[in-house]
Amino acid sequence: MLLWRITKNEMYRDWAWDAALAIEEHCRADFGYTNLKDVTVSGSLRKDDSQPSYFLAETLKYLYLTFCDEDTISLDAFVFNTEAHTLPIKTKRRADGASVYAGLYVPK
Repeated sequence: MLLWRITKNEMYRDWAWDAALAIEEHCRADFGYTNLKDVTVSGSLRKDDSQPSYFLAETLKYLYLTFCDEDTISLDAFVFNTEAHTLPIKTKRRADGASVYAGLYVPK
């Protein structure tokens, strides 16, 4: 999501879409999605019997943010932690009109 938003390189959206399709194909279960027990053995994608909590909270959130409108959430106003939670960036305006984002000086 971040690489797409910063570079606008369609390759990152393509990779995200490929990941979404692979999740749908290989991890879909009767009542949600599941882990695969061992992805290193070709042709042996055995499903686990659980859906990890981070799947909805992180994986699907980052996929959504990769394809949603950019004005859904501003990267100038928020950063994301490792669990895809947004944290607001505190902004200070200097007397010369420059901004300071989370301690980073950005000239006018």
